[in-house]
Amino acid sequence: MLPKMENDLLAFFVSFEKIMILNGVQECLWAKYLPAQLNQRALKVYTRLSLDDSQVYEKIKDAILADSNLGAAAYLKMFRSMRRTGSCNYATHLSNVREVFA
Repeated sequence: MLPKMENDLLAFFVSFEKIMILNGVQECLWAKYLPAQLNQRALKVYTRLSLDDSQVYEKIKDAILADSNLGAAAYLKMFRSMRRTGSCNYATHLSNVREVFA
C-alpha cells in the first residue's frame, strides 16, 4: 500500500521511496506509481510538466519540492533549527535528523 501525500512532503517522499525499494520496484517505474498518490497542489505541478519530464521520478520530485519552496536552502534551515523537545527521545530525534539530512 502506497502512502498518500498530505502536508509533510519530506515524509511522503521518504516513505514512498522506501516502499518502492522494499518491494523491489525499479526506479524507472516509480514515476508511473507516483501521480495517483499526489495531493491536489502537487498534481497541478505534475500536470504542468512536459511529457518527457513526467516520466522521470527525480524531475517530478524536484518540481514538486521547488513549488513548495523545499529546496536545499529550506532543508538546511530545517536541519539547523531542529531541537529535541521533552516529549521526543534521543532515538526519535536522531531519526528525524537523519530524515532531514538525507
